[in-house]
Order: sequence, then structure tokens, then C-alpha cells
Amino acid sequence: MAKIVIIGVNGFIGSNMANWLMSKTNHTLVGIDNLSSRDDIINLQPIINSKRFKIHFHDTHKQVVEYIQ
Repeated sequence: MAKIVIIGVNGFIGSNMANWLMSKTNHTLVGIDNLSSRDDIINLQPIINSKRFKIHFHDTHKQVVEYIQ
């Protein structure tokens, strides 16, 4: 069983990927999102209470910009 990290998990692509992986695999998912595109997590409602899913609210963009500069 693998652990998969999805950055941008609350967006359209990330949430659909997370929902699909949770329904088709036994992997553990870690979602990271800063909720900049939407402030609710309605796209993740099917999986939000799963023991195999954890979500972290974090803005990775700031670290990437600092790393590049």
C-alpha cells in the first residue's frame, strides 16, 4: 500500500483524482491545498472522513517562489 500526495487536492483535477484513487485503490492519500480557488471542500465530501485520507491546508507556492529566488 502506497502513500500518494496530491497538491491542489481541492481543485477540479485534484479532487477527481483523489476520489478516483480512493474508490479504486487501497492507497493512503495526503492532500495539500491552500483553498485559493474555493474556500469549501465540497469536492472532497465523498472521502473527507476516510481514515486513508488526510488533508493539510498549506500554500506551497510561497516555498517554491522562495526556493527559485
